[in-house]
Amino acid sequence: MALGLALLHTVELVLLAEFVGWLSGAIATVYLLALFVTGWWRPYFEDRWGRMRWRIVHWLLAIGVLVLSGLHWLAIEGQLPQL
Repeated sequence: MALGLALLHTVELVLLAEFVGWLSGAIATVYLLALFVTGWWRPYFEDRWGRMRWRIVHWLLAIGVLVLSGLHWLAIEGQLPQL
């Protein structure tokens, strides 16, 4: 659901030509997509990478989504330069 809302949010703002914080938002959305893929196909990635490596990658993606989403929010609120 979060991925769908992030993609809808991206499409909406592109259609409105609103590009404040676009880079941080786009990267956060890509990380969220990668998080979804590694979670949805978990058995495949565990077989290829091993359970511990999969967990590390999955957690790093989750942390990346949170950090980039926070930066995106700060950029929109005017607390950071346009990212």
